[in-house]
Order: sequence, then C-alpha cells, then structure tokens
Amino acid sequence: MDERHVNEIDLVFAYERELGRLSATPGYARYRYPDKGWEPSQEVYLDLSYATLLDLSLSSHYDFDAGKGAYFTLGLQREVETSVGTFGMGSHLFYQRNYYEMSGIPSPEFTANYSRSIRSVSITPSVSYFVTWDNSDFIGESAVPKQWVVSLTIGQSY
Repeated sequence: MDERHVNEIDLVFAYERELGRLSATPGYARYRYPDKGWEPSQEVYLDLSYATLLDLSLSSHYDFDAGKGAYFTLGLQREVETSVGTFGMGSHLFYQRNYYEMSGIPSPEFTANYSRSIRSVSITPSVSYFVTWDNSDFIGESAVPKQWVVSLTIGQSY
C-alpha cells in the first residue's frame, strides 16, 4: 500500500471437486510482476482442504518456469457465514524447497477476510500480517520482511 502501485497480477485456472468434507482443487497459475522487474512465472498446484470446525488445508505448488522449485502451505481457518457475507480468520505456515533457489520457512501468516457473492461473482478483500525470523536460506538480506499485505480477489463461478 505504501508504494501505491500493482506488484503482482495472477491469472489462475482451477477446478474444484468436493468429496464430502474433503475438497481438492488442481490448478494452473501464471504470475506477472509489472512494477518489480521480475520475470513472469508459471506453476501447477494442488490444494486440499478438510472442513471441520476449524478448516485444515494443504497446498502444494510446483513452479516450472522462473522459480524452478516447490512451495507448500499448511493452513488453519475458521469462517462464519452471515446474511451479509462470510467472515474468516486464519493462519498459514509456508515452506519452500529450492523455490527461486531458496529453502526453508519464509514466514507464518495471520489473516482476516470477508467474502460476498453477488450472483456468480465473488468479491473477497483481505488483510494479512507476515511474521518472520532468520532461518535456512531466509537470513540477512534474503530474510522476508515483517509486513502487512492487503489483497482483493474477484472470482467468477460457473
């Protein structure tokens, strides 16, 4: 937000399949970084989630382009549906394996979001805080800074 420009644009194709409480979503993503000067990249992924009182998730991504590595996310989330939309809070723990030649835990994330569907379009603003510390390849200048991230996701359902 301080920089007042777009850092990342994601184009994502995904297919979600629900099997009782288990949800599986394979997908493809292409990333562009217009104001960072980074090379665009592509990846395939599989997201798994299990719905309980606290929703559990595991996400596995393989970047076959600029990143040439894998990263994983373990998540815990609680959502509450109301008449005006869905409110959610959660946390994620990230791990990288040779992703952009770095391995280790870049950060845990704590997040809050709100989601509202209008016809077949969903709108989800969210705010996250990333906590970091020096570990594995994430030390010194390679350490991830502690930071707030604001995002807006717009999706179309068919």
